[in-house]
Amino acid sequence: NLTSMLCEKCEYVTSIEFSKRRGEAIAKRLKDIENLELIIGDLLDLNIENSKYDYVTIIGFLEYAPIFFKQSKNPYLELLLWVKSKLKPDGKILLALNNSLGVQYLVGGSSSENEAPFNKIYNNSSNYFTRTGIQKLLNEANLENFKFYYPLPNYEISNVIFSDDCSKNNSNPKLRPIFAPAFAEKE
Repeated sequence: NLTSMLCEKCEYVTSIEFSKRRGEAIAKRLKDIENLELIIGDLLDLNIENSKYDYVTIIGFLEYAPIFFKQSKNPYLELLLWVKSKLKPDGKILLALNNSLGVQYLVGGSSSENEAPFNKIYNNSSNYFTRTGIQKLLNEANLENFKFYYPLPNYEISNVIFSDDCSKNNSNPKLRPIFAPAFAEKE
């Protein structure tokens, strides 16, 4: 998993898990890892106000921002600003989230058993973002120099990952139709 890989590659890792069940599973699985600090709890109750990080990963968590920033008019922006405040001057954020127009939703998939097919595409109240929506949110948070990657079918189970650079420079004509809609808005 990502936490164990980061522990192999980094000097020190702080992992914050708001789900007690998932936190306990991580603790059990990585009990022998010495460079891991695992914190289980509510994001805003953590005692890390003076901590600064080289990298902060937000993996499948942005859509839960309304749980933690209940009083905010824009909890997603509030979460990004909170994370930004935890970065060192040259720090980076890795943000992974489901795209409401992602492959799994375009073919009728859902994010839960209780969700109707195509809900992420047609339901405007969804807390999933399009590429344009996340780009707007990053701009509002004054996060610059961001890059987009496109894991297929999604970030949880990726068979292939494309980037904007890959799609523009790819000479394979079979792949061009996949990326044409993503770049139409820029041109």
